[in-house]
Amino acid sequence: MNVVELLAAQAEQRGNQLALCHGSNSITFRALHEQSCRGSAMLRSLGFEPGDAVLVFVPMSIDLYCILLSLWRLGMTAMFVDPSADAQTMQACCARAKPRGFIGTPLAQLLRLKIPALRSLSPVLTTGWLPFHTCWSAASRWSADFGSVACTPETPALITFTSGTTGTPKGTVRTHGFLLAQKRVLEKTLKLQAGKADLATLPIFALINLACGVTTIIPQASLKQPAKVSTRPILADCARFRPATAVASPAFFARLLEDPRHTQLRCLESLYTGGAPVFPGLLKKLATALPGTAITAVYGSTEAEPIAELHFGDISDDDYRRMTEGGGLLAGTVVAAIDCRIMEECRGRELGRLSAAEFRGLIRSSGEVGEIVVQGEHVLTGYLDGIGDGANKFSVEGSVWHRTGDLGYFDANGRLWLLGRCSAAIRDARGVAYPFAIETAARQFEQIAKAAFCQVGEDRVLIIETHLPPAEADRLLEPLIKGFQLDRLVLGTIPMDRRHNAKVNYPELRKRLASS
Repeated sequence: MNVVELLAAQAEQRGNQLALCHGSNSITFRALHEQSCRGSAMLRSLGFEPGDAVLVFVPMSIDLYCILLSLWRLGMTAMFVDPSADAQTMQACCARAKPRGFIGTPLAQLLRLKIPALRSLSPVLTTGWLPFHTCWSAASRWSADFGSVACTPETPALITFTSGTTGTPKGTVRTHGFLLAQKRVLEKTLKLQAGKADLATLPIFALINLACGVTTIIPQASLKQPAKVSTRPILADCARFRPATAVASPAFFARLLEDPRHTQLRCLESLYTGGAPVFPGLLKKLATALPGTAITAVYGSTEAEPIAELHFGDISDDDYRRMTEGGGLLAGTVVAAIDCRIMEECRGRELGRLSAAEFRGLIRSSGEVGEIVVQGEHVLTGYLDGIGDGANKFSVEGSVWHRTGDLGYFDANGRLWLLGRCSAAIRDARGVAYPFAIETAARQFEQIAKAAFCQVGEDRVLIIETHLPPAEADRLLEPLIKGFQLDRLVLGTIPMDRRHNAKVNYPELRKRLASS
């Protein structure tokens, strides 16, 4: 089944309902369906065929979804590369995915002047006027009678690449079958209701909304740095459209809470935050600021979204105590559609194929720490060209499992707790120390904005972002310093990931501390 058939069904059922709203621009489900038909007809006239891949450099916008649906309607694949990737990475991604064409904003066309692999792509389309370029708006001149090409569950729909800052970028392939499976899971997890509106900051969630008949409000702001996003237009959209739900990174919501007008968010019936660690301090602030909103933290990854969910109201006093005493970060209940296990940590070792007995021998019991592995219909089973499969995938009697790279354990109630990345755990003569255990405990204090734990040489170091003077910070964190046998407490700025601004960049942090 081609995923665009879900949009056709929504256009038939709720044609006049707004599908996408972005600033002063909006489009109904029927108009979006018709534009995707016209777009497919134009793409075919330019020589594109089913199976072709196109490199897309268009930000989250109405144009982006018209383009995606047009590509899929023709049985084509949309390819995305992190815009921050350097020329060498861009070259490598194009060599592997072999895109035929390029669709981008006028500004994105400048990339083609710098990167040889992009200059060779043809045809080239632009979302704004440029001389000697085909403009996407020209699709309006084509007939809306174009149907959809039949697709199998294995037909690729999306190929995305990481920035490659930590090695060879992995290409993640999402097929039509995978997107349909993810739609079924997220529709239930996010409790999406047709006819209502959602404030969406991540492109994949807008696609799920379109398939479910939910109006998507696209923020009028650059989402490249959620922690620095402009709050005024976003809150104005909330006042205007009154979305019932919102899905965004913790850094995004933390930023909105800094604005006195954040009360505009009280229109939300439900709020979901994830994509990065969600600490209890933020959940408390959201619950206080939005007393009528159901607050949920979602744990997942690019390869498996979602894995577990935690409703704020389900966190007990014992849970808070456990988190402040080094028990880690509570992720909550594993979603019903996924099989999640705690496996003996096999860091640096490829597992390949395991028998059922071998796998059972690796599984840890309740309360035992190990690597989190998952399997399910909405878990990606491999990467483009198999690059990354050896380290991140293994099979058990034909079923493919994904290694998240995260450490954790199940408590007596079957809930999942996180302890941080396998690669970030500290192992020395004093034993094992887990980053999330210490960072979650440190962030219990309102005066601590961020915390990060790492090892520099033989020293266990805790870095915090705070307005407190050093002496007061020492007194406040003295129990933690003694309890976790820390050697140093450093006050400074913690480098975060570029995508969500909410994950600690441990390699960069260690580099800074080593040179200071």
